[in-house]
Formats: sequence, C-alpha cells, structure tokens
Amino acid sequence: ANVGNLFEVPHFSTDKFAVASPLAAGIGLSLVSMHVLAGHPIVMLRKFDATELLDTYAREKVTIGHASFTIFKRVTSHPDLQAFDLSALRLFSGTGSTGGETRDGLLRLRQNPTFTGRFYTGFGATEAGGRVTYLLPDDCDAALADPAKA
Repeated sequence: ANVGNLFEVPHFSTDKFAVASPLAAGIGLSLVSMHVLAGHPIVMLRKFDATELLDTYAREKVTIGHASFTIFKRVTSHPDLQAFDLSALRLFSGTGSTGGETRDGLLRLRQNPTFTGRFYTGFGATEAGGRVTYLLPDDCDAALADPAKA
C-alpha cells in the first residue's frame, strides 16, 4: 500500500531504508524520522564503508538508499559496483552537489545490470534540519539524458 508521497516520490509499506549517514547531522536524523513515521524497517550501519553499504543493499533487499555527496562518490566509484545485486533498490537519493561528478556517478550506477531504480536529490539538509529543495526523479532523468537540463 502506498503510505504517502514525499513530494511526488512514492513510499510504500513494503519499503526498507538503509542509512549510513551520521545521525548527528540534520539529514541523517530527518531521514530516519521520516521512514520511522512511514513504518519502514530501517537498516543502520555503525559506520560508513562503501563495500558494506553495497553488501547491505543486496543482502537486506533495501528499496530506498540515501547518500551524502561523499558517501555517494565512494559508492559510485566502487571498483566492483557492477557486481552487487541492486535489484531491490528502487529509489536512491543523494544530498549535495549536482555537478558533473554526480551525473557521472549516477550513470555508473545505472550501468549496474541489476539496478533499475530512480534517483532524486535534495538540498538544505544540515542548515534546515531536513531537505527543503528537491530534484524529483523526472528532473534527474532529464538531467541524465541531457546535461543542459541539469
């Protein structure tokens, strides 16, 4: 069952969220709170490690992942990125830069043969205690297809 939309990004009762972001930062706490309120199981990593996070996505069948720009960069630059089973990951969100590095990382993630998910991103996390501005999946798809739309 659809348990609500986060600005047109659907969340379902069957979703499972994984967090590797520090909970002391505004975004970590706001994301965990949002998913708790939606009733989603949450997988929390004690500390960030790109291999461990990708293993967790595969092993736990995580449907929603989040990455700060630093975490995103390390995950999408992982030398074995294409070998992980990311088939359950239907939404991947990021916070931070939307420049060429982000586009390149998203394209590398899309090259994983099991990943068929979509992306969205938000800004203003630490300063506002949560995201205040979003690029929704359609916006991200358009930017990936045509960099001039980024």
